[in-house]
Amino acid sequence: EDMRRRVMGGGKIDYDKYPNGVYILHVNGKLYTRAEWNAAWNDSAVGVALKTDNCRFVIAPEGLDEDNLPWSKYGAYEEVPGVTTTTEEIIAIDDYKGEANTAAIVSHYGAGTDYAVGWCANYTFKNGAKGYLGACGEWLESFNNKAEIDACMNLITGGIAIKAPYYYSSTQYDFYSAWGLTWSRKDVYANSKSIGFYVRPFAPLE
Repeated sequence: EDMRRRVMGGGKIDYDKYPNGVYILHVNGKLYTRAEWNAAWNDSAVGVALKTDNCRFVIAPEGLDEDNLPWSKYGAYEEVPGVTTTTEEIIAIDDYKGEANTAAIVSHYGAGTDYAVGWCANYTFKNGAKGYLGACGEWLESFNNKAEIDACMNLITGGIAIKAPYYYSSTQYDFYSAWGLTWSRKDVYANSKSIGFYVRPFAPLE
């Protein structure tokens, strides 16, 4: 049996049965590798999904890759409660709680598309899922699969390969800074929350 096609009772797909890897998520809920993907389905792509030992999520086919936003509302300098916060890179890159971080940040600042986390939280995927700003660990896992993620993005309608230099994560460094990742190279570092950087929404794969 092809376990990647197994649909559990009630129509819910068991993503635990899929091997780790990069897939394109169809609106029908199924995951397809790049080799399995049919060009006729391009308009039905939700985004590019990544499954690893540490996390699983869907990356939006588009984001603010030509424009940028501050991390916090009005670029405010303050430590937001309920968010993974660390000055240690080794801890930051082990943070996979992007969805929880985003919820805490939006709870603190309120809705709005004028800051990075809020913009992602307002993004709606084709399957109805709401976006979040990926945590530092989720971004690093994405970078580790960069070539295949970008190749899948280039296949789907509206898909834009991740290309901007520096993307914010939802992992907090301290009151002044937040962690992010340079997509052109494996470079994780913190920057001022008031500086405008690029964002790409993620969504849960569940």
